[in-house]
Amino acid sequence: MAAKITEHQGHARTCPCCRAVTRATIPTEIRAHSVGPNLTAWMGCLTGVYGVSKRSVEEIVEQTFEVSID
Repeated sequence: MAAKITEHQGHARTCPCCRAVTRATIPTEIRAHSVGPNLTAWMGCLTGVYGVSKRSVEEIVEQTFEVSID
């Protein structure tokens, strides 16, 4: 089962006259988390309730959902 991945991009544009670069910002609440609330809760359950090590949880997520946890 593959995870649903949502990518957020902040585009940048350069003014042809003054060469100033304007960048779109990605909201703080999006940048604050690398995974969604459901996966976060599941990983917390594995570590808190079942005592699985954080490294093992990372391996489980990578193998099960084909997602790298950074």
